[in-house]
Amino acid sequence: MRSYRNSFQYKMATGRWTLPVAILVSLAVWGSTADAWTHVGALFSCAFIAYLLIELNTRFSLIRTRTALPSSLFLLSYVALPFLNADGMEAVFPPLFLLLLFSLFGSYESPRAPVAVFHAFLCLGLMSLADAYYCYLLPVLYLSMCILRSFSARTFFAGLVGMCLPYWLCWGVSTYWHDYAFLYGCLQRLTAFAPIDYSQLPLNVCLSWAVAVLVALVTGIHVYRSSYKEKVQTRVMLHVVLAMEVGIHLLLLLQPVHFNSLMSIQIMLAALTTGYMLSLTFTRYTRWVTAVLVTVWCLLCLMKLWMHFFSF
Repeated sequence: MRSYRNSFQYKMATGRWTLPVAILVSLAVWGSTADAWTHVGALFSCAFIAYLLIELNTRFSLIRTRTALPSSLFLLSYVALPFLNADGMEAVFPPLFLLLLFSLFGSYESPRAPVAVFHAFLCLGLMSLADAYYCYLLPVLYLSMCILRSFSARTFFAGLVGMCLPYWLCWGVSTYWHDYAFLYGCLQRLTAFAPIDYSQLPLNVCLSWAVAVLVALVTGIHVYRSSYKEKVQTRVMLHVVLAMEVGIHLLLLLQPVHFNSLMSIQIMLAALTTGYMLSLTFTRYTRWVTAVLVTVWCLLCLMKLWMHFFSF
């Protein structure tokens, strides 16, 4: 029987050329549509996220082997989904969310946990200032603090201060200019709840969402069942990633109107769990999962090209 070390999955997970090849393929898919190059901001945001994923794995050792698979998976997934390739605030949310994870993980059994929690909630406050529905992730953050053993009275109030700081600064600017329209609009959006309407989601979006849910289930169950092999710190951080995935999917169910920005965060989290699974487990089952993922990615790219060149 051929050793798993000769398999495509092993070479993809541990090879030095995985990330460079993923970058070249992503640029080729990105450049295959003429209007893609008008979204240069999204391209730079995508590259920055890939770098942050590498740093996140390096700093907190989420995967106990040298691999750039999470970054590669994110790049390939991002370019295969055309509705994510947008500029503006939608390109800013995923990097901010990754910085939130950096700060949240840094609070694990740290004597400076209130500072780290403050920075994490500050990132969430900045995100909610642009789109208020991110406030609904507050319970997920507090649950993550409990998982990370950093929840206390000090960190609770540090989180509230960090969350409110952007609004306090906005209030100061509004007072200086004697114009409270923007501040009032932000506060009103905090209590507004968009109607749950899935009819506005195109077919390709629904298919992509179904694939994302299936990948999250398969990789999430594997990570939850296999994480007992890891150190305690790694295990609790992986559980935080799983909790974030569940929270994002619930928010997608309740607020489908904000699908694009939420989906970009979801594929970022799924890249971590899928990278963990494919980098550390080499069985017939994971080889089949790899083959299915590659096939689905090719189909999504073909659908993207078809919709671009043959839609009238």
